[in-house]
Parts: sequence; structure tokens; C-alpha cells
Amino acid sequence: MRLPAPPVTASYARSERAATVERAAEGAALVIGAGRTPLGLAFAVAEYALSRPAFSAAELAARFPHVPPAEQAALIAMLEAAGLVTRYVPQLG
Repeated sequence: MRLPAPPVTASYARSERAATVERAAEGAALVIGAGRTPLGLAFAVAEYALSRPAFSAAELAARFPHVPPAEQAALIAMLEAAGLVTRYVPQLG
């Protein structure tokens, strides 16, 4: 008998590129160099993702259920486009 393959989840590794999340009265922003991008509800997700060596989309969804999935997906896409994270496929045992 052969067991089914585990589901592939989108996983991301943090790059060495510097970035921070700054909170202000007008809202939080992702700061890369001199550029600032507003984060909306996803500021806590961004802080978490940037503080980890790696994370998965499923992990973020479980940890931040109050942030809509579309906003989480947009944040991950932005982090990837900015070179802050790289997608990879985890290798199991």
C-alpha cells in the first residue's frame, strides 16, 4: 500500500535584504531603503514573516486568521517581488 503524498504548501525563505515594518499614526508601512509601502491590515503578518528564517502560507493563515487570505497573498507576493523572500518546496524525510 502506498500512502498519498502530503499536500505541497507554499513555503518561503527569508533573504538577506534589509527591510523593516514601521508603525505610525497613519498606519504601518514596509520600509525598504528609502521606499515605503503601506501594509494595511497585514502589518503583523509582515513583521512575523520578516522575523523568521522561513515560513509557509498555511502557517501565516493559521497564525493570522483575522487577516483576509487575499491580503495575505498580496503581502507574500509583494515580499517576493521585493526580493525579501524566495519560494521553495520543503523536502520531507
